[in-house]
Amino acid sequence: MFIIEEKCTPTEEEPKETKRRRNESQPLSDDDRHFCSLQDLQKLDQCEQVRESVSDKRLQALIEQILNDPNPLQAVKDILQSNPDFAEFGDLCLRTIGIRDDSGNCLL
Repeated sequence: MFIIEEKCTPTEEEPKETKRRRNESQPLSDDDRHFCSLQDLQKLDQCEQVRESVSDKRLQALIEQILNDPNPLQAVKDILQSNPDFAEFGDLCLRTIGIRDDSGNCLL
């Protein structure tokens, strides 16, 4: 397993509102549902558990498999279903950027 079960703590004070502004009455488009902002990427970079996880050769192989797949989104869905370690990594990333809380609830 390549996930460390500790909650990431930010290294610096984060702004209260980091979500992209949008009309709340409109549903998210397919493009918006997969959007990762610069702030989100910085949170991932600052999270020691994420950094340790991405250094794992098995996770790197899965990410390479996704990137080389003709349909990467479907590849992610398939791997999430078949690989519990990858699913835990995905959950860690979602919690780190604030899309999912510690109870597993989606915050979008």
